Amino acid sequence: QYCRYQKCLACGMKREAVQEERQRVTRATNARTGSGGGGGGAGINSVGGVPGEDFKPSSSLRDLTIERIIEAEQKAETLSGDNVLPFLRVGNNSMVQHDYKGAVSHLCQMVNKQLFQ
Repeated sequence: QYCRYQKCLACGMKREAVQEERQRVTRATNARTGSGGGGGGAGINSVGGVPGEDFKPSSSLRDLTIERIIEAEQKAETLSGDNVLPFLRVGNNSMVQHDYKGAVSHLCQMVNKQLFQ
């Protein structure tokens, strides 16, 4: 659980959202089973088929659609013109908060791989 929590934080999820989701899942499981023991099988949204490990994306993840990504890409191309970098990266003077640089850098690497294959 701790490793999963750390991974969520590294990906930029808010600390409060991660804790709230886990508490909400525990409460829902207790209400369904009528016990305080958790129990129950893996649900439709279970992660890796592990009981009680439900994946519930935060609202910011649900709002991140392909259309919004394409719109942002087009807006960036319009604003930057010929100054476009040949690849995405998180530089030293980036405005990205330190806590999120690892996750944003990883995302940039994935996008670069898709764009420049």
